[in-house]
Amino acid sequence: MENSEMNTAPEMIEFSEQNPSDVKDWYVNNHTEKALAELIYDVLLAMCEADDHANACEKGSEEHHEWLSIAMEWESLYCKLEDEILAIMEKEGFDLSEGTDETVNAFRISRGYDKIFYTAEAAAAETAARMKKEKNTYYRVKHNGMIAKKSGWDYWIYENDEWVRDTESVISDMIHGYDAGEPEGSPYGFGSTSVMDEIEEISYEEAMEKIAEDIIANLIFSWRKKYRKAKQEWDENPGGPAKHADICFTLFNCRYTLVPEDFGFTKGPMDEGFMESIHKELEKDLKEAGASEIESCGFPD
Repeated sequence: MENSEMNTAPEMIEFSEQNPSDVKDWYVNNHTEKALAELIYDVLLAMCEADDHANACEKGSEEHHEWLSIAMEWESLYCKLEDEILAIMEKEGFDLSEGTDETVNAFRISRGYDKIFYTAEAAAAETAARMKKEKNTYYRVKHNGMIAKKSGWDYWIYENDEWVRDTESVISDMIHGYDAGEPEGSPYGFGSTSVMDEIEEISYEEAMEKIAEDIIANLIFSWRKKYRKAKQEWDENPGGPAKHADICFTLFNCRYTLVPEDFGFTKGPMDEGFMESIHKELEKDLKEAGASEIESCGFPD
């Protein structure tokens, strides 16, 4: 938090050096969601810094006890701020009765309560949490693997990496067994079991897993085109070889690992070296696609 915004706080000094009681008093007088968002992360850092100071002191010393006391004051304030976030979520209709750490974290990031972590993967986490909270029903079309959902009265189809409204009533017709081959006015136009058997209801997790697989397949296809020329130049004038090159990431709560073979690279250490050379660009594209917890690996051979 910028100290200039703390108009009743102590003079301009490092946040962690301020008196927790003074910061608490400031928040009582500036009790807004914006103030909460700006305050909570700084309080967490101050708590950790006070803990670090305590650990650096001789145990049992007066200084050690003093820093422990300060850390506990910061922790007490941090817990109060966390409780306020949960209260806001409950007010907005979030169900907090079960294990909801993922939802809480996504909510905190999306509202700026953990501002330093607001990145592309945070936005993806926010989207996933919101989709899971929505009362949607998900479907899979058996013959082509297409994913769809019903949200309210509308049906949506996931295609080209986005949800598109089903204006042609493709999903609705399948669910109700509409057989376009029947003549107009036929009593068998709806209720066809063979048509209805072509679509099945699936869970949110199953839908997200299939969507993630489609996103990854599209990324790999685009990467092969994007790096075709660079790969040819690498083969002609290779850089350093590598081993154990891969890139791991999480997408819609599923963990994936890509290795050189996924890109069609099969020439051993030199191909692994090329993959390692483009790790940073791959990471950037994965973040833009909504992936999180991205880890690249590779060792000189």
